Amino acid sequence: MNTNQILCPNCGSSISVEEILQHQIEDKIKKEYAAKQSANLNELKKREEEMKERELQFELKKKQENDIFMKRLEEEKNKIKEEETIKAKNQSQVELDAVKKMLASQQEENQKLQNCKSIYSTKTKN
Repeated sequence: MNTNQILCPNCGSSISVEEILQHQIEDKIKKEYAAKQSANLNELKKREEEMKERELQFELKKKQENDIFMKRLEEEKNKIKEEETIKAKNQSQVELDAVKKMLASQQEENQKLQNCKSIYSTKTKN
């Protein structure tokens, strides 16, 4: 019998010690590798979930900031529109006042012309 061989206590067949040790080492390495691979996969899944959560938080914050920006933009538009409306009303009032002044001046001129016409008519009748 070879020194690298042992007999199986159950069946009595010859088994190589090297093969037994090789299988034991292979099994141990496979188990260690599987455990590391499982741990790495779990870590990867955890990181993916964290990234998804961060992305969701980022998108939510982005939407909130966009909503705030749009609200401020709308408020600014309304403010500018209101200011332009006030300016237009003021300009219209200035123009209306100028037209009223010109009308009053023309009416005064017409009145003077009427007076002159009356005076001229009375003088020409006499």
